[in-house]
Amino acid sequence: MQALEKAKAKIKYTEYKGAGHSICRKVLSQEEVMQWLFEQKK
Repeated sequence: MQALEKAKAKIKYTEYKGAGHSICRKVLSQEEVMQWLFEQKK
């Protein structure tokens, strides 16, 4: 995360304790995550 912050990248770190590998559905069901994902460019 430090390298991203140094590069002035927009980051948001969220940790879901105890969620394990089933976290994908929870994360991808959040509208802001999908919006962020499709805003990314190379």
